[in-house]
Amino acid sequence: MTKKFKGGKHGRDVINIFKKPAMDFFFQWVLDMSTNGGSTVGECFSAASKIKEGDTESWARNWDKLGSYVQKIVENSLRNNHTVSVRESFLRAYTYYRVSVLFLSPFEESRYKEYLSKARSFFKQALCRSQYRTNIHYA
Repeated sequence: MTKKFKGGKHGRDVINIFKKPAMDFFFQWVLDMSTNGGSTVGECFSAASKIKEGDTESWARNWDKLGSYVQKIVENSLRNNHTVSVRESFLRAYTYYRVSVLFLSPFEESRYKEYLSKARSFFKQALCRSQYRTNIHYA
């Protein structure tokens, strides 16, 4: 993992965690999900620290591991009736499983369907527990 600091637009610093631009872009994307509860900064950096530079297999494996870790938090929170923790953890688990498929081929990887299925399931559970009510129509 490399960290380069260079002046960004409007005087902001840009932090590049990965040399591979696509990986760095998606890492920034999942990190930004923390603003709406879809991830936590600590969990994201923990996963990123274990990903081998440019290794898409490592990317998928480590985000899946993080999704599994958060899934255990969901299960524990459900057992203890921690409603808010359950809702927040479902959303984070969705995000991490969703991120795990970004570099997998939907045509060649059986894990693609497995991880995406987990992501969909957790997203639906997060929606059911949302404090906001809405109707979403899809096929």
